[in-house]
Amino acid sequence: MLESVHFKLRVLDLVDAYMRKQATNPLIFEFIPILLHLAKGTGNKEQSLASKASGILNKRFDKATDIPTVTDMDAARQTLQSIHTAAITAPTKDFARVCSHCSISVAKAVAQATHGKASADADPVLDTYRETLKTFMTKKTTKLPESFLAEFLQRQPEQAWSLRDDLLRYAGKDSVNAYHQLSAFTLLTQLSKHLANFVKVQPVEEVAAFVKQAATHLYDALSLGVSAKGDWNANRIKEFIKAGIQIARYSHAVFTTPEALAQAWDVERLRGLQREIEGTERLKNTPSVHTIMKQFAMAIDPEVKAAQQSKKQEKQAARKRKLEEKTQGKSTGETAEVQPAKKAKTASGATSKKSPSTKKPKKAVQA
Repeated sequence: MLESVHFKLRVLDLVDAYMRKQATNPLIFEFIPILLHLAKGTGNKEQSLASKASGILNKRFDKATDIPTVTDMDAARQTLQSIHTAAITAPTKDFARVCSHCSISVAKAVAQATHGKASADADPVLDTYRETLKTFMTKKTTKLPESFLAEFLQRQPEQAWSLRDDLLRYAGKDSVNAYHQLSAFTLLTQLSKHLANFVKVQPVEEVAAFVKQAATHLYDALSLGVSAKGDWNANRIKEFIKAGIQIARYSHAVFTTPEALAQAWDVERLRGLQREIEGTERLKNTPSVHTIMKQFAMAIDPEVKAAQQSKKQEKQAARKRKLEEKTQGKSTGETAEVQPAKKAKTASGATSKKSPSTKKPKKAVQA
């Protein structure tokens, strides 16, 4: 057994050297399913093989600059499906991270090969990620971590933009439960980080519609969660509000005026939702929920923002007046400090000293 493992390790050294020397060779992608199988590990005796295979994949595909070219789209699709199948049954988050690095590298290669040649509907990357997203959002038993999808949204936003409708649908009512619905909003937050770039390369109307739908689904989710039917605890409500705050802040790049932002986010409904939360019995003694809701209002409600700014200016003016009054009081009411009395001097200028007391001479001792 040890000789077999040792032999496989030497073979992996050759594979590592080949992948390093042939960085752009299309055959590189064919090694991925095999190495992932080894990286997944099958027992304690083969942990060295698993570590070796993971190391090769990480070194080759984690933020790689040289990407293998894609000459066969069907082969690329099969490779991606193998990667995602492995990720869905990932035994650890580290293994899922390795799968993510491999998947993103294939996605980059496909994007380069299909640039200006294929539509989004025929893109194997979108097809594969769309199916994986569906599995994650609709099945409770999947081991796929949220980070697998989030990393794709973060590093390949141009490709991920075509998944926006799917994400919005799962942020609505198509998720299997509230936990996965929150994951949908977290993924929407990752996509929203790139709104400033999307408005430059995508139709502004599409980007604006994306933000408005995200706001609508967020309000619907919070209304249900706050109600007796939803019965969400304070922590879950806060997580949804945090997602809303982040999306709202990123959407400043789309709606450049306070009025447009307030209209897109329907501040009237937000105010009603805030009153609903304040009136909910189980949330009355949770000040953290009310505090974060005020932060949400600050991000999109111009009236709340103006009132907060006015209050801030009043505090600054009050501190300034108090400082001026204190300074003025010191200058007018300050009394001179009493100096310590100096020692008297004699006419000659020497300091006078007390004359020694006159003592009676001692009587002579009689003999």
